[in-house]
Formats: sequence, C-alpha cells, structure tokens
Amino acid sequence: MSLYNIVNEWLVNNYTPIGGWLYFNATPMIIGTVAMNSVSGDKTVKKYIDGSKQNELIFAIDMVTAHDAQGTSDTNMLALQEVENFSTWLDNIKSSNFPDFGDYKKVQKVEVLTSVPSLLINSEQMLAKYQFQARIIYIDESEVIR
Repeated sequence: MSLYNIVNEWLVNNYTPIGGWLYFNATPMIIGTVAMNSVSGDKTVKKYIDGSKQNELIFAIDMVTAHDAQGTSDTNMLALQEVENFSTWLDNIKSSNFPDFGDYKKVQKVEVLTSVPSLLINSEQMLAKYQFQARIIYIDESEVIR
C-alpha cells in the first residue's frame, strides 16, 4: 500500500467530519467533497551515514463548500471555519496518533504548511474550493544495514 493510501485511510479514520469518504487525486466540485491530493511526492530531505533518510510526504487537502457571492450570510465564514478546524486538527496531532507507515518508516511530525487556505470560486455553480497543504516528516530506515 502506498504512503498516500495510508494517509488517506488515516484521515478518514481519525478526522470525524470527513464521514468515511475522502477522494484521492480528484476533487469533484460537489458540496461536501473532501479530497487529498498529492503535491510533490515523497522527497528525501536528509541522508544519514547509517543509510537512514529523513523524508517528507507533501499533500493538499481540498474542501468544497457552498459559496455566497453576496457575502451576506454565514455560509462563507462557516466554510472557512471548517477548513481551519481541519488544519488545526492536523497541526495538533500527537505522536501517539500519527499514521503507521510500517516497520522501517517512523513518522516524526505532521504539520500544515499553509497558514491561509487558497480559494477557488465557481460563481456559476455557487461553489468554493478551499485548499491547504500539509506534510508528514518521517525517518525511513529500510536501507539501514542490520
């Protein structure tokens, strides 16, 4: 199973508002859609003398909501609050709740990279797509000589 699959399942099982479904590398413009999209893949940040590596896995979270073009209702503020709730939850994950990457890959940190989500508005359908990026930093010891 790929690391992205592991993260996808981990999010579905641990972040309650997702409700059991999270799209991967596709963001249908339907109200309530939450999607995880790969950004730059699995990148080695540091290599150590023992053969272990510090890697980062970057991903984006997209959330599609209704949009009030007039801005006179609570719709837009409630949508932004849900996006902030999700990013805050990710930033506050404790090590005991990190995703399990397997025997030789230990997650060190989960963090949100964007403090303000990007916003794409579809004015014809009255939809908004909010996106923020996050990363997981982990140690890969799969090539360590034992």
